[in-house]
Amino acid sequence: MKTPSPPNLLRSLVSCGTNYSKSAPEKRGIVLSNSIGLVLFLSCFVLFVMYYVWYGWNFVTFAIPLIGISCLAVIPLNYKGYNDTARIWISMVIPLVTTFLSIYSKILYYDHQQELDYFTFRIVVLGSCIIPWVLFSLQEKKYLITCSLFGFLLLMAYDPLHAAFGVPYQQDKLKVMNYYFTNIVIFLVYWPLMAHIIFLKS
Repeated sequence: MKTPSPPNLLRSLVSCGTNYSKSAPEKRGIVLSNSIGLVLFLSCFVLFVMYYVWYGWNFVTFAIPLIGISCLAVIPLNYKGYNDTARIWISMVIPLVTTFLSIYSKILYYDHQQELDYFTFRIVVLGSCIIPWVLFSLQEKKYLITCSLFGFLLLMAYDPLHAAFGVPYQQDKLKVMNYYFTNIVIFLVYWPLMAHIIFLKS
């Protein structure tokens, strides 16, 4: 049996599960979820290498490739016909795991925290908020609202969650004295970003 060439293999992975689709928008959502899963997996691999070069081997370095592998779960889910589950998974896993990783990593080295630790994770969560708007059509209101609201609430609850787990931003030790103004900036950036995606969708 002839081994599939890389382009054919990639095409097979991207289209995995489309045979279960009942409409063009659903088929597009399956293809996009597989594509996003692959892109996130590759992005995590690059981030893993760069993080290791900058910071060496630690808990976060170990967790990054695991997050990438979890993103690939959409492909077997779509292959088995769980297309809605796959799209919900890829919409929620990044903001949820990133927030958890941010909190847990700070618990491990809270006395050695840096300003950047409170910005980089939140930027990832903000970027992941567009995924539901890409994967679900405007007619799939239940999934679209649930997944997008989940990401938005995690984004806005970033500081309260860190405070609840005992790792709040220490303005007396770190340099950004008006750090909590970041919440306003993130809130104002979120809405134009989502509005552009909604405009393109409609």
